[in-house]
Amino acid sequence: MDIYILKLVTGEEILGEVVDSDRDGYWRLRNPVGISYVRGQDGQPNVGFSPFPLHAEQKSGFEIDIAFNSVVYSYVPAEDFRSNYDQIFGDRKSTRLNSSHT
Repeated sequence: MDIYILKLVTGEEILGEVVDSDRDGYWRLRNPVGISYVRGQDGQPNVGFSPFPLHAEQKSGFEIDIAFNSVVYSYVPAEDFRSNYDQIFGDRKSTRLNSSHT
């Protein structure tokens, strides 16, 4: 599956495997993580992942639906984001999405 970052109308950014994006007006994401921006010890900004949603049971393979109207935009993340994500969830086979919503 391909991984994307979704920017939500709430301002949150989610990184996850897009399982389906043409399902009754929803994106279906597997293993979603929130993108967190924090200041490092050197004072420089760092990026990390946090559970998403924060209070959901965090199991590998967890899936969530996000309504199209909750997404401001989506994009393919930079390679370092994908590499860090793969370290957590393992390698995936890439497939092309069959949707005009990406």
